[in-house]
Amino acid sequence: VDANETPPLVAALARREGPNTLRNASTIGGAVAEADPESELLAALLVHEAEVTVARPDGTTEVPLGELLSDPSLLEGGIITSVSIAIGGETASARTGRTPADTSIVAVAGRIVGEGTRVAVTGVADTPILVDPADLTGLTPPADFRGTSEYRRELADVLSKRVVGQLGGAS
Repeated sequence: VDANETPPLVAALARREGPNTLRNASTIGGAVAEADPESELLAALLVHEAEVTVARPDGTTEVPLGELLSDPSLLEGGIITSVSIAIGGETASARTGRTPADTSIVAVAGRIVGEGTRVAVTGVADTPILVDPADLTGLTPPADFRGTSEYRRELADVLSKRVVGQLGGAS
């Protein structure tokens, strides 16, 4: 995807990835490798069906971002050379932070294409994850000074419903 084709959701959430001094020196591959649990950019990439190309001495492989986030050993001995995403569809996002400029406590990104809806949530697991917005009962978010596990679970539920509503109510 060239800069003119970058989906608006990916562009907007990339701007939230960190201060501009860090963004100017970082890469999407670096954000993927870091796998920050609160990365809104990773949530956007998940809903845009990101595929990560990992190069190793014995060749390259493409791995869906969700698999890579759940199994970081898939990066061992390799380097990320590209990240490809699907474009099109309608997107929406919602977040809650202590302040508008602060890192989100929980954020949700969603995308609908045809009959399919993809929803990703940050701040509720070790990495951003794809979820079924109709059933978030299995979430066991971490707790910290910004909120309890129950608070984060409730935020995920409220924000997921908000995003699905913005996408026309499909789930």
